[in-house]
Amino acid sequence: MKNKKGFLDISFSWIFAFLIGAMILVGAVYGVNKFSSVKNIENSAELGTALKNLLTPLETGVESTKSISITLPVESRITHKCDTFGNFGEETFSVEEKVKTQWTKSGVDISFQDKYIFLPKTLQGKTFNIFSKSFDFPFKVSNLIYFSNSETVYCFVGFSKSTKTELQNLNQPNFEFDTCSSNSTRVCLDSTMNCEIKVNTNENSVTKNGEKVYFEEDALMYAAIFSDKVTYECEVKRLMQRATELSEIYEIKSLNLLSVGCDSSLKTELISFGNTLSGLKDSGDLFLINKEAKRINNLNFGCELW
Repeated sequence: MKNKKGFLDISFSWIFAFLIGAMILVGAVYGVNKFSSVKNIENSAELGTALKNLLTPLETGVESTKSISITLPVESRITHKCDTFGNFGEETFSVEEKVKTQWTKSGVDISFQDKYIFLPKTLQGKTFNIFSKSFDFPFKVSNLIYFSNSETVYCFVGFSKSTKTELQNLNQPNFEFDTCSSNSTRVCLDSTMNCEIKVNTNENSVTKNGEKVYFEEDALMYAAIFSDKVTYECEVKRLMQRATELSEIYEIKSLNLLSVGCDSSLKTELISFGNTLSGLKDSGDLFLINKEAKRINNLNFGCELW
């Protein structure tokens, strides 16, 4: 009996030690995973901030268009959101990184009110081609920024020589013109071809994935090509919100320039224009707003408010 008791004492000691060791091991693994998760979130936030800083050069300078390419350390997923609340609205994006076979949880969202970025709600890849173009309506409202995955080839079919030249000068390797490779996304102008993206200049519309939006000026045409409908409509509203604020600034400025050749009706037209801008419901209203913008731009001749 005595020997049996000693046997039981040793067994329970080993079991107890095993349980304590297991608890320590589980705690250590949890701590490592927790640290890894926090580090991944931190990296995603840093990457999002870096992306934001890289976009700044696209907002400056006098060039009509600018182009850059960004290669991230690992395959990444950019998630983009757009809201129209407040005077200027806001957009946010977060970056997830693919570590081995799993995606990290989204880091801290990066938000800003002074940029207008056009891309699908979610864009995935490692290298992204980005370009910008000034949007004037009739005065400069902002530079619009367009994202595309370098692995997605866009083939522009039937576009004018000036548009092709502008796009070719960007030197983006994922752009083709007229002669399309088999795996390209075809963007066709006024064509009956079976294309993934159709641009209709008779009604100034872009149809993509069975959904139609409307544009005025090439800057918004590109925006419709490279983004989805929800993103496009939201960003257009944000642009009109910004244009509304700018029209009020130019209205005040016009009072000081009546003595140097400004048309006296310009102030009244700017007030009306601001009201029209603030009443935009969706991109279908851009046609009427653009007519007012052209009329105001003619009144600005010799005045140089903008």
